[in-house]
Amino acid sequence: MTQNLPPEISKACIELGLARPGDVRTAQPLGGGVSCDIWRIDLADRSICAKRALAKLRVDANWSAPTRRIEKEAAFNQIMAELIPGSVPACLGLHKELGVLFSAFLDPENYQLWKDRLRDGRIVAHVASDVGKLLADMHQRSANSLALKKQFQDRELFRTLRLDPYFAHTATAHPDLSGHLHGLFDLFETHAQCVTHGDFSPKNIMIGPEGPVILDAECANYGDPVFDVAFCLNHLLLKAAWRPRHAEGYAADFEAFLSGYLTRMDSAELIPRINAYLPALMLARLDGKSPVEYLISPEATSRVRAFARDWIKSNCPDPRSMARVWFSRIPEQDARSAS
Repeated sequence: MTQNLPPEISKACIELGLARPGDVRTAQPLGGGVSCDIWRIDLADRSICAKRALAKLRVDANWSAPTRRIEKEAAFNQIMAELIPGSVPACLGLHKELGVLFSAFLDPENYQLWKDRLRDGRIVAHVASDVGKLLADMHQRSANSLALKKQFQDRELFRTLRLDPYFAHTATAHPDLSGHLHGLFDLFETHAQCVTHGDFSPKNIMIGPEGPVILDAECANYGDPVFDVAFCLNHLLLKAAWRPRHAEGYAADFEAFLSGYLTRMDSAELIPRINAYLPALMLARLDGKSPVEYLISPEATSRVRAFARDWIKSNCPDPRSMARVWFSRIPEQDARSAS
């Protein structure tokens, strides 16, 4: 549906020299999730994408966040274009005053969201492996850099966007787990060693002809790389409660992603931390400020919640073992969660 561009986006586009008045042929809002407005803008010679961060996120809970996070995304895209060319959309310009970021538009004929592929059961193990390897490359190539630490370390922003809404808010619903959940704040800080994406999930990863492309890095920060790993693995676990008939494929992707990542990283150091974050994130996507939108069956959510709580209490050192238990139980789950 063609609509009029918001005036802030139109003004930013003109002031950055990306278009002149009257150049826009069509404009269409895209799915921006809870945190941003995203638009496709069709010009005479190309299509571009505009993104504007919202001060108040579109969730039921009261959740506000600094709009300067759009600057973190622009910086992330610029750094990634240097570290791993082709891994992010080309950055076309940032209008700081108006809070609008412009990037190249990825044509859906050539680029598909990994989340959509997973939803539809189009599961290819090498895709998950490639995503894991890309994430590992990102973490390795940005590691132990004082310049990147200075540029991306913003604890206030990450706490507002992730630690508080995910772990602190979840702790209010599960006070008996408060010690574990609040302990993850220190874990992220203690192991801060590279640039992290902060929202590394299938909805933010396009699968293109040359491999995965990373989107929506407004949570980018200098922190614990394991947070990104667990964040993505968690979505593969939850997808099985959403689409039980594809559980076997999600289990294969869980292993392929993790194995792909660990081919480039030290598993002995990382595995225990994955196991600390993963069940906490599983629980947070139900009882934090940003619950997943696709788990609507009370039976499915109850089983996810019970499993995550048990996992946290078990102190099991191996996320692969717990994942096998989780996926083995999926056939018993209510088929209504697949609708």
